[in-house]
Amino acid sequence: MPKTQAQYVVAAMGNERDNLRGKGPFRKWRDEFLQAYIIDGMVKTGNGSVRLACDPAWEGRCLAMAPCNVWKFMPRIKAPSLVLYGSQSTTFLPSVVGKLRAQVPHVVIKRFEETGHFVPMEQPNKSVEVILHFLNEMGII
Repeated sequence: MPKTQAQYVVAAMGNERDNLRGKGPFRKWRDEFLQAYIIDGMVKTGNGSVRLACDPAWEGRCLAMAPCNVWKFMPRIKAPSLVLYGSQSTTFLPSVVGKLRAQVPHVVIKRFEETGHFVPMEQPNKSVEVILHFLNEMGII
């Protein structure tokens, strides 16, 4: 029976899941998130290996098009807003939290202890609980 693209990717990855598990940004990801990342984030190459599905040139263009000064847009946020962030994030720092609170006073900010940048992957159950509570409190659901 022919393999699907996902099966080829997983097969080509071999021990890659074990290589990613417990390391860097993946250190706290559950297996099902890692598996989805491998299946949806990687593609098989012609020589039987795999590469990231995202074209680096496309990713670079996207990053280059992002506004450099997002803070000037913050006061325009009027909708109910929830931000989840990890206490161990290397990108969403305490100074950012303070600046965000000052510029968007109505924003609800939830800090997840012992969590890095990928809050939903590291704490999926707690993330769902916090999001549903927020949506309920706002009368959205």
